Amino acid sequence: MIEFLLFLGLLGALSSIVFWSVLLGISPMPSLPKTALKIAQQVKKHPASTVVELGSGWGTLALCIARHNPTKQVLAYERSFVPYAFSLLLQALWRTPNVTFKNANFLTHTFTNEQIAVAYLCPRSMVSLWEHWSKNGFPRVLVSATFALRGVIPTQTLKPSGFLEAILFEYTTFKPTVLK
Repeated sequence: MIEFLLFLGLLGALSSIVFWSVLLGISPMPSLPKTALKIAQQVKKHPASTVVELGSGWGTLALCIARHNPTKQVLAYERSFVPYAFSLLLQALWRTPNVTFKNANFLTHTFTNEQIAVAYLCPRSMVSLWEHWSKNGFPRVLVSATFALRGVIPTQTLKPSGFLEAILFEYTTFKPTVLK
């Protein structure tokens, strides 16, 4: 009987992940350690006291940022319940009190010029993010892994220094540019 209940729980968890992956257009993936560390180092360079991670997946990036930036508060949004719950478990194990995980849509968050946004989002989500910010205000900084904001020139581009590391785009100015 226990095996059957475990099977049903696992089936439910997998079904939830597949449902949210289809709905959001991307599945939750843990961040590559080198990329997470590089993002945490970029965040450290900026004076803002709050970091907002957009789509935190399994929580590894938010926790890395928090551990390397203990004076900053990290607010991490994840819509898919299973990765969100796993993030809470990791947070308890790694004892990172400066992280708050929210099982919510990051597009409900009102950004201020005193916040750093961190994203590892697919292109469709980056478009939604731009539309949201255009109506509601921009953060001080955006650090985006792999995907750039279409039509906006990054302030800085950090190319991968090795295998299993993503390109980073950093934005401190959010002016659309006509690209030729």
